[in-house]
Amino acid sequence: MHADVRKIINSNLTIEQINRLDGAPILDPEFLDDAIVSTENNAAGDAVAVYSYNKLVELFSENWFSSHEDPCACAEEWIDVNVMRLLPYLGDRQPVVQE
Repeated sequence: MHADVRKIINSNLTIEQINRLDGAPILDPEFLDDAIVSTENNAAGDAVAVYSYNKLVELFSENWFSSHEDPCACAEEWIDVNVMRLLPYLGDRQPVVQE
């Protein structure tokens, strides 16, 4: 999903940072906006979203996997298979996930 399709709601970012992400791919569902910790420039100088891996695990654990025996393990597997493998297909402005 692109930032211009829906409003990013995130208290970690300034309005300027959010505006710089206009047109950049961001992750769905919307609760993942809380995992954006900053922005950075890619090689072309365009802003990309920077996500915290640990915050992604926390958010998926709470929102999708809370009823599982080991929510964190389920979330990590989901992220590794369904998020990390997706990133290269999001183009030049693909988000960055940091540990």
